[in-house]
Amino acid sequence: NLLISTFGDRNMAPEAYYSIGEIYANLEFPGFDFEKADANFSRVYNIYSRSERVDDALLYSGLLKARLGEFRNARTTLQRLVDEYPQSSLAPKALFHLGLNLVNLGEPITALEVLQRLIDDYEDKDTSLRALRVIHKLYRTQVLVAKAGSSLYKPDAAFSGKKFKDVTAIEVDQNDQV
Repeated sequence: NLLISTFGDRNMAPEAYYSIGEIYANLEFPGFDFEKADANFSRVYNIYSRSERVDDALLYSGLLKARLGEFRNARTTLQRLVDEYPQSSLAPKALFHLGLNLVNLGEPITALEVLQRLIDDYEDKDTSLRALRVIHKLYRTQVLVAKAGSSLYKPDAAFSGKKFKDVTAIEVDQNDQV
């Protein structure tokens, strides 16, 4: 608290809150505490909205919420980063993790749309490749689930409603983890 009271509203305060959040989020730190980490990240983006650390804090906060299983809160936080800071270098990562959160929330079709948006709108090769791998896995899962008779997945109308997009030509290392 001495650190924060010393810096007050100066430009160093958001950096201090962000750094404290990073410390609490570090699993190797003996006193790690995700809730305290998220509280510090929240201070950055709620109190110091003009700080250069806002997009960093939003991403880290969204990732922490997902790790805690708070997928709806993670979705909101990650979506905020994408909506308010679309030019941020972290926007592609936010979209990728937003897509993963949507899968965890049982919204695979929306997840596919978000991941495709990442590929279409951003030139982040590494994150786009990871998104393509997830899309590939989702389509394969979609075909298997549809064949089992689940109504969760429906054929893509762009393909006459009779078949799914053929993603078998996409080369994916089967040992690669997403």
